[in-house]
Amino acid sequence: MRQSPDSQTNMHLPGLRIIKAILYEARHRDSLSMAEGGELKSRRMIFRDLLSWHMRHGDHCGKYYLYGLDELGADPTSYVSTAEVLAFRKKHSGVPFYQTRLNYSNLLNDKLLFYVFMRAAGIPTPTVFGHLDNGMVFDSGFREVGDLLELIKDDEVVIKERFGGQAGRSRGGPDASFFVIREGIVNEASNGKLDSLGAVRKATGSGHWIVQRLIKQHSQLALLNPTSVNTLRAHSFRSGREISVPTILVKAGKPGSFVDNVQWGGYYSELDVASGRLTGRFRHTSSLFDKSARDDIAQKLAGLRIPYLAEASALAMRAHELLEFVPGIGWDLAITDSGPIIIEGNDRWNLSTLQLFGGARDTLHQLY
Repeated sequence: MRQSPDSQTNMHLPGLRIIKAILYEARHRDSLSMAEGGELKSRRMIFRDLLSWHMRHGDHCGKYYLYGLDELGADPTSYVSTAEVLAFRKKHSGVPFYQTRLNYSNLLNDKLLFYVFMRAAGIPTPTVFGHLDNGMVFDSGFREVGDLLELIKDDEVVIKERFGGQAGRSRGGPDASFFVIREGIVNEASNGKLDSLGAVRKATGSGHWIVQRLIKQHSQLALLNPTSVNTLRAHSFRSGREISVPTILVKAGKPGSFVDNVQWGGYYSELDVASGRLTGRFRHTSSLFDKSARDDIAQKLAGLRIPYLAEASALAMRAHELLEFVPGIGWDLAITDSGPIIIEGNDRWNLSTLQLFGGARDTLHQLY
């Protein structure tokens, strides 16, 4: 992906507010840096990087420190801006909905629809026992049942929002949008324990939810954190009729967490796809990681082998083949003892995730 014509021909002159923001980030390098060691750029170099980014792209590089661009030798020009990705999605979004009568993005945005579609196509995905619709409970055959307990029975389950995290946010935060039930004990994503299923019934009394079997992950992935299902994030891209998976990361929950979501303290680890092993480098956005915690995690990660990696990449490409006119998908996959399974896909994949361990400009340019 080359720079957009706008960024090549027009310079975006920063206003006073942007200048102040850039000055702040440059001056506070030591407190904002996420570097795990090595020499950092001078504050003057950081200021110049951020100013040049704004003048080229017209937006602020808010992920500068997350990307490690403050480390000496890091090249911001190899990274893609948000404005460029939005233009890329618009250009490669395929045939408009009104011409095809198909909206493949709906399959990705609706977890229940996604499960039905992928199961029908023979793609392994976690079993869905049923769903809740504004307090009404339905089994996997879309028949109404009397109570949530009829779906759970003796299984270990996950209850999560069918259409994403909007209901959790409407209650004032994400903490109540994901529940894990093991051996009758209910935990929410914030690690708080609920006394009974009554609390879950109350929390899920409005909105749309699915009840899904809890994944039993491979022992190698459990080494990262045994209390959360740790996953792979694979990015697949369609270029013409060809589909490829240029990047795969590993996502793990912080120690003791029940989920691997970054907003709840999880982190991404760099994976050497050729060897199938973790490099020891990782990125996070949580203040929970002090230096000793970072050192412990880096030591645990380095050299750890991830099983079924080739199979996971092939599964992501196979699933993407079913979704025409979607240029790029970020897949969350779990690894079980019998192989990979797809948890969900996201056509609005996070640009920062794609570039955590290196700029994506060359990758996207080769594809498009």
